[in-house]
Amino acid sequence: MELVIPEVVRDELMFQHCSSGKKLIEKIAEHTAEFSAITTVKHRHRMSEKALRKNVEEKFKRWLDGKDGKIADIPLATIDWRDLYRRAIWRIPPFALDAKNSDNEKGFRDALICETVVDLVLHEPREVNFAFVSNDKVLRIAVNEKLANQRRFLSFESLADFSSYIRLTREQLTKEFIDKIVKRAAEKFYTGGDENCLWNKENIPEKLIDIKEAWGIDQPLPPKLLGSSQTSPSLLGSPVANVTQPSPRWTLTAANFFYLGPHEFVKTSDARTYHWSSTVRSLRKYILSDGQVTMEERIQLIFFKIIWKADVKADARFHDMRLEEIKLYTQFLRLYRAQDWDQAELQLFNLQKQVPGSPLYSQTFVERISYLRANPPGKGWDGAFTFKTK
Repeated sequence: MELVIPEVVRDELMFQHCSSGKKLIEKIAEHTAEFSAITTVKHRHRMSEKALRKNVEEKFKRWLDGKDGKIADIPLATIDWRDLYRRAIWRIPPFALDAKNSDNEKGFRDALICETVVDLVLHEPREVNFAFVSNDKVLRIAVNEKLANQRRFLSFESLADFSSYIRLTREQLTKEFIDKIVKRAAEKFYTGGDENCLWNKENIPEKLIDIKEAWGIDQPLPPKLLGSSQTSPSLLGSPVANVTQPSPRWTLTAANFFYLGPHEFVKTSDARTYHWSSTVRSLRKYILSDGQVTMEERIQLIFFKIIWKADVKADARFHDMRLEEIKLYTQFLRLYRAQDWDQAELQLFNLQKQVPGSPLYSQTFVERISYLRANPPGKGWDGAFTFKTK
């Protein structure tokens, strides 16, 4: 198996990481100027955008080399630019209307990815199969349309879907049957208003909330605040007794949301029983405040793996769905707290691709990782990111 990254994807990653680094350089320059003003001695930092870009490029190359991967160049000389122009004007996939401004179109970078993938498949002389993984539905539609007659090409929404396909093909099942059961697995796990889907039937949301170790704050109060008259804050922000001089307390500031999927095939235990692993993600945001000053902010990222099984008939219908186990899954958090910044950043990128636009994996964490890489928090760090504001 060979990993191939389109040139556009690599360059977009470079841009995102360099943009985060540039913001940090600007902050450092601002703080350096403030420090110079305080000390009346002029200080300078040595960081530059040129060096930042060079380091980011080298980091990506190390990662790609470690995967034995390669870059697929944009086929600039063979692209039908007239057709690309037509698609852009008429918002034909991969082009689409900009949701924020209906007068604009978006999709040029996706169009270049599409052209790169199509060129790669059509001009590969080896007898190999291709799997294209993208969570962008519009882009997948465009690529599938151009490669509709290529039997050696398949597209998947996520790496979990691709992994499921690999496992299911080893069971010697047909592609048509695989496509049906993978789609139905997601529907049987959750369908809005369906009381018989596993999510509602097994009352999974309440079961997740009952896993207490998933939701606690590691350190209720920073050490400097301990010893005051009120040192037992409420995670849910219930009223405190001291009205005249309120003690700091944790307050839940963002409602609990669940993000479902992807759903991954695990194994068969007999001819009819199929086992699945469904990912559920959640976010909670807390602030530590005395009512006037916010002293600390903590974002909790919680990951669960829902292990379940179902009997699947020959026509791909699901019967007798049963919950087997709920696992607390904290791979990103473990890497983040272990200060393994490269691997944490890679996990974050994968999660961003799986759930685009989710506040769970916002650019904020990319910037935090960049900051913490340059300013290691030291041993015993619990993952908290502290700031002061009014």
